[in-house]
Amino acid sequence: MPFGEGEDDLIPSVMTQFPDYVSQIGMITIELANLESSLADLLGAILGVGADVAHAIYFTPKAVIPRVEVLINVQKALHPDEELDKEEMQEIRKKLRNVCGRATAVMGKRNDLMHAMWGSDGQNGVHFSSLPLKKYGYKAAVVQELERIVDDMRRLIGDVKHLEATIDVYRAEDSGEDEI
Repeated sequence: MPFGEGEDDLIPSVMTQFPDYVSQIGMITIELANLESSLADLLGAILGVGADVAHAIYFTPKAVIPRVEVLINVQKALHPDEELDKEEMQEIRKKLRNVCGRATAVMGKRNDLMHAMWGSDGQNGVHFSSLPLKKYGYKAAVVQELERIVDDMRRLIGDVKHLEATIDVYRAEDSGEDEI
């Protein structure tokens, strides 16, 4: 029987021997989806539109970093003159820039990890490398670093949700005179 046609031909990744790493790599993917949904909801709060519209706009770009840039650009376009902003609005803008910067950083880390080559030589633990391998070489992977990335993503999701709630309260108090 030719290679690849039988069950005995399946070659599992060496990473199946490192379930803690595989679990954290998977959680990074899961939490990125949660983060992106939260950022889309935040866009909805900024625009004062429902989740369906906000998600349609946010997820139009096919890459994660341009999606965050949508948030930044919409906020700038709606409020070009920061000097006229109320103090509370200036604080909201500052928090928005902060969460967008953090989101961009964590998405960059996620991209580096998800598009890396993962493996082990059986002696020195888990290693990963950006591709092409010859250019970047392998780096030692530490499961605790992956856990920190997951924790950072979860904290960021909480901060995004808090900012969304702050914007909703601001809108309600402001009676729609100034948009975010």
